[in-house]
Amino acid sequence: MRCQQAALAFVVLGLLSSSCRKDKDEQAPTIQFLSPVSGVNVVIPDTITVSVEVSDNEEVTNVTFSVVNAQGFPVSSSISVEPGTNPATITVQLPLTSDLILSGDHEVKVVASDGTNRTTSARSITMSGLPRRLRGIYLLTQPASDQVSVQWIDSAGVLGTVTNVGQDLNCSAVSSHGQRIFLGGGTVGPLTALHPDGSVQAQLAGSNTLSIPFFTALHVGPTGSVFVATNDGQLRRLNKDLGGTGYQAQAVAGHRILQIVERTDQVLTAQSAIASAEERLVSYSSIGGVQTDVWMLDKVPVALFERDADHVLLFGNRNGGGVVEDRNTSDGGFWEPRTFPDPIEDVAQVSSNIYILATGSELIRFTYNNAGALTIASGNTFEHLAYNEVSGELIATDGTEVFVLDPASGTVLNTYTLPGEPQRPLVLYNR
Repeated sequence: MRCQQAALAFVVLGLLSSSCRKDKDEQAPTIQFLSPVSGVNVVIPDTITVSVEVSDNEEVTNVTFSVVNAQGFPVSSSISVEPGTNPATITVQLPLTSDLILSGDHEVKVVASDGTNRTTSARSITMSGLPRRLRGIYLLTQPASDQVSVQWIDSAGVLGTVTNVGQDLNCSAVSSHGQRIFLGGGTVGPLTALHPDGSVQAQLAGSNTLSIPFFTALHVGPTGSVFVATNDGQLRRLNKDLGGTGYQAQAVAGHRILQIVERTDQVLTAQSAIASAEERLVSYSSIGGVQTDVWMLDKVPVALFERDADHVLLFGNRNGGGVVEDRNTSDGGFWEPRTFPDPIEDVAQVSSNIYILATGSELIRFTYNNAGALTIASGNTFEHLAYNEVSGELIATDGTEVFVLDPASGTVLNTYTLPGEPQRPLVLYNR
């Protein structure tokens, strides 16, 4: 009898427990777009109105709104709303003002949650981004060994001082994608990331044990990644504020990296031996930094440019004269479409077919498809070059003088005088 009573009590307790247990919520919220209409075109800068109706079998606790590009990356700030009623109609305003927003397909993305389940819904829109424009041309001089003066020519053509940074300088780079100016220190200075207004955003100290500059090369890739080479042979990829990305490669033993080009599937470097005249072209995988190819060079590299998916143009010097080398990076084969009697000081790329060379007292326009070379200017000792892709103008330096020229004719369009001799001009765009 006692067993029967115990069994009965167990059944009763089980029934009570099951009646008190809440069923698991497996129903996700629903989202219905009210606006914008699918396919609407938004011209930047603008504010887009997004209106949705959300509901759930219980309650919707949170709804988040954003705009993402075709790759799924956000191009607007996100807005989160707690509805308060069920169902609820919610309307928000999403400002779209960034210069970095490109023309093309985008999506308005809405995520609704009931605390347990989530629903994501999207509405297709198109964007007409702001046109690419010049923000300024930055020029770095060194009034003292431990000071960098940052000058710039603004988009109106006015020369001014941006800031002064207390460090030495060996190399520099600019990122329009990340809106940063990078200063690579010499024997003691750090790597510094500057905002275009001159404020310091981040610094990375060096750890130099040699009497040569610690930061040997800087390169900003097409997506804004910052490649940094140091005299211990390391090659690292950083973000715009100098945070690590996990990518690291190592130079050939006894060499330092002096030129870097990021390509779709590889990172190509020009390396010079520290204790000899040996030069190499070395490639690494774009993921993981694994060394993939090494080619010996008979010239000292000055500049590297990607010509197409399988070729790079290397401009360098050999036996006192300039050389253009066209290298096939698939099989390592190369040929030399042109040589010059004078050494090449610097090169600016106008297109994949046209390049401007500074060779001592001349500026030469080199055309790859016919190996043509035309002198467009002479009489100055041009040292550093850059090309303004927006205006189609060439920037060239000679001592403390900065020239703005027509790259087709060599006609001088403007001149500026700096307080010191600059490094290569850095052209910053709005994106």
